[in-house]
Amino acid sequence: MTIKKLNRHKQHAQVRKWAKRHRDEIHEKFDNKCNQCDSIKDLTIHHKKYEIGMENVEILCNKCHRKFHKKELKKKLLIHTLEDTEKYGKGITMEKYIENLKKRIEDIKVDVIFYKIDGL
Repeated sequence: MTIKKLNRHKQHAQVRKWAKRHRDEIHEKFDNKCNQCDSIKDLTIHHKKYEIGMENVEILCNKCHRKFHKKELKKKLLIHTLEDTEKYGKGITMEKYIENLKKRIEDIKVDVIFYKIDGL
């Protein structure tokens, strides 16, 4: 594991610990409901940014949380596709273009961490 990945892993662990300690406060701040659809079932703490602070979290139901991360993954794929399309226009073969795109898709990191809020 590289130093950068190790530091990111440590930072995420610290933020997750903070969120667990403040779970009740976070839950209360968002009135015990999903910030997107107002559902009160299957709630999770979503980290908008992996930094400590109430401004960096929100409550989402599992359905909205999955939608959010699916949308983020699609954005990353689109960015990679556009970047590779520019390279393809500069003389690489279609086979090489597809090979590059597949490799970049495999390399995409997606961090999804779910917290079930007790009692809901």
